[in-house]
Amino acid sequence: SWYTQEVKEKIADQGTIAHIEEVPEDLRRIFTTAHDVAPQWHVRMQAAFQKFTDNSVSKTINLPHEATVDDIEKAYILAYEQGCNGITVYRDGCKEAQVLNVGTKTVNGHAELRVRPIKVEGATYRIETPLGTAFITVNHDGNRDPFEVFINVGRAGSEVAAMAEAIGRLISTTLRFGNHLPAKERAREIIEQLHGIGGANAVGFGVNRVRSLPDAVAKAIAMHFEIQNPKSKIQNEGRETEAKNVPMFLETKQIKRDLCPSCGAGALVLEEGCAKCYACGYSKC
Repeated sequence: SWYTQEVKEKIADQGTIAHIEEVPEDLRRIFTTAHDVAPQWHVRMQAAFQKFTDNSVSKTINLPHEATVDDIEKAYILAYEQGCNGITVYRDGCKEAQVLNVGTKTVNGHAELRVRPIKVEGATYRIETPLGTAFITVNHDGNRDPFEVFINVGRAGSEVAAMAEAIGRLISTTLRFGNHLPAKERAREIIEQLHGIGGANAVGFGVNRVRSLPDAVAKAIAMHFEIQNPKSKIQNEGRETEAKNVPMFLETKQIKRDLCPSCGAGALVLEEGCAKCYACGYSKC
């Protein structure tokens, strides 16, 4: 009596009866799929066969799409402790085409962009950068997963403002795409890529030293999600010398600067209706 058309459609959609309440509990325990079995029990099943086999035993250890590097490490360590000669792990959705899919929705690696809800929560961080004071807003969703970033620096219509908006949009798109990494791991990867990028100038000292706008964005995201000690993958230590001919007052006063179209330094200042670069002398009125 429980096997109605509605239940049939649920089974076809989910590809498993493990979480369909209409199906009797005893049947749900008996008829399980590979995706219903926790990774550690995949390992233990292989170990049980391995114990009574002279040669190696091959079995796929199925991991959910959200599995992390730590989860895979735990599977390998458990396999070693249980006496397996070797294991094969597979994380659901890590390839565009795979043999086993759950339900009618094929996992092909082309994840959809998460739709922005009406309300998200976050914080805005005020950070001094070589291009002026930046206001960096970092938002998260209801699960406190990284969701989007907004960057406000420079005056409206300037090259700096356009660059900041572009960086924010790219980061937000990356965070909202469900790819092979969980949201917080994607945030950590973004931090590692941006942290330590240096331009011609830097502000601050020690741990508060900010080498560039991307470096400031990395610091804001790291502070918001309490991600410690990111390792920079881009080394620009040799580029952190002060730009020549840039007067000290540009470093000590809150003057809105733009990127110079001639030399690229963040030393273009709007004065008396004209734009002047204090790094190379370029001017435009």
